[in-house]
Amino acid sequence: HEGKISLTGPSDVVTDGIYCYVVHGSNFIGGLTILNISNPALPVIAGFVLDDFGGPDRIVKVGDRIYATQIANSVFMVFDVSNPAAPTVLVTIVNGYGGAVLDGADGIAIVGDHAYIAASGADALEIINISDPAVPYHVGTVFDGDNGAVLSGIRGVAAAGEYIYVCSDTNAIEVIF
Repeated sequence: HEGKISLTGPSDVVTDGIYCYVVHGSNFIGGLTILNISNPALPVIAGFVLDDFGGPDRIVKVGDRIYATQIANSVFMVFDVSNPAAPTVLVTIVNGYGGAVLDGADGIAIVGDHAYIAASGADALEIINISDPAVPYHVGTVFDGDNGAVLSGIRGVAAAGEYIYVCSDTNAIEVIF
């Protein structure tokens, strides 16, 4: 056992070796906290930012960006973490905005210029273009049954190369693209 910091309702964590990025929330108050973990025995809060939705549930870090989803409010968020002492919310997309299907936004994977999001409430895989992280936009959606896709109760999303792997309540792993 090394060090410890208490946060209310942590739901996901990623690290880049120097910083640990934790999303957390409870009772409609939450956001992203960045911990400096250069000394694992004494982690220190480097910065934090609140969001308007009570804290994301899932996150992925790519470069200076954190891409996040929040299940209960069906949102996709992009955080700028280029300055760990002052992270910011770049943009939030809500379910339905610009055609985005984010009902029950859960698992998330990034491949190149695209975010792939499990929309568990819609039994769908949402695809968002993030080539400009400040202005992401809906590209398309794969629904349960499209070309034989089994996405009922989709939860997790992972990427390897050009392939997207999803898991769902159907006791199956589906390979998309």
